[in-house]
Amino acid sequence: MKNTLFIVALLCLNFTAYSQFNLGVKATTSTVFTPADTQGFVSLSPNQISRISVGETEKRHAYGLFGIAENEKLFFMLEGLYTSSSQRFQMVATGLERNRPDPATELYDNSSSIRLIATGGVKYKNFRLGAGPEISMVLSREETLSQLRNFEKQDAANLGGFDFLLGYTFLNHIQLDIKYVKYFANIGSNYHFDGIPVSFKGNPSMIELSLGFHL
Repeated sequence: MKNTLFIVALLCLNFTAYSQFNLGVKATTSTVFTPADTQGFVSLSPNQISRISVGETEKRHAYGLFGIAENEKLFFMLEGLYTSSSQRFQMVATGLERNRPDPATELYDNSSSIRLIATGGVKYKNFRLGAGPEISMVLSREETLSQLRNFEKQDAANLGGFDFLLGYTFLNHIQLDIKYVKYFANIGSNYHFDGIPVSFKGNPSMIELSLGFHL
């Protein structure tokens, strides 16, 4: 991680050496899509099968700072955004010797994080087309899944992803961007069940609309 941040910083310094660099503020709204999946977890004492499901869309909002370096054909942008996220789990428990399941219980995993984003690409008039990596570093976390028998919470790992951006500049100072983000980690990767890592099918993705202003 330190090496990645160091390389990004060197790229930024090299690019800004021959480009115009501006700082600004940005607000975003986004929708996160989590693939639907259900898995069963068996506890023998007491005898119980817990079926846990994920899969939903979630609205998120974020705000932060960004810097953009541009020349006639290229641009390079660094962003730091503060965001909050919430993952919901639906659990249905069934005894091994019972035919009727318990009522569904909603569990959650809420976190607040800082997203660091580096995007580079090409310009054509007022349009920008780019791509680049991002990483979310967790600042705080509250969850209830580890309250279930045999589930253990692991330290929240930094969440990596890759962004694809299409942007337009208004009046030389206003940035309107739309992004598609694909995350690398599976839902549930911050938990173990009986010492075995939990992993649901598929990785989350996000569509984000942002509006920024720079001097």
